[in-house]
Amino acid sequence: MASDFIDDMANHLESNLTLFTTLSVDVLPENSSAITIRRTPSSALDWYMDSTKDWIIAFQVLVKHQEQWQAIQTMNDITIHLDQLGPHAVIPADGSYQFIKTEIYTMPLLVEKDSRGSYIYSALFNATISRN
Repeated sequence: MASDFIDDMANHLESNLTLFTTLSVDVLPENSSAITIRRTPSSALDWYMDSTKDWIIAFQVLVKHQEQWQAIQTMNDITIHLDQLGPHAVIPADGSYQFIKTEIYTMPLLVEKDSRGSYIYSALFNATISRN
């Protein structure tokens, strides 16, 4: 389910933002410019008194570009967009869950300048979904 959500989130970001490249899922390409979304470890579930539960999916967005200003601007655009998402903003391709929200877990920061001279920025997020 988490990988389906990550694919759905990648599609959502590509449909709603103007990005300098398409998103890859899970692996940051070796290209000098790239954007990747991938899962990270998370707490998995929030249980409630009425026996319902929400799934918490942690994910990371990485932006790599040889122009530092472009990497920063793109990372900030993605972060602002994700911070504003509310219920039903992300539509599951298979209808298996309902999107509730995303929260910023770690604000954008410089990870490194790689051997090719590209700047890599990252931010971490938590998404809350309910299974149908």
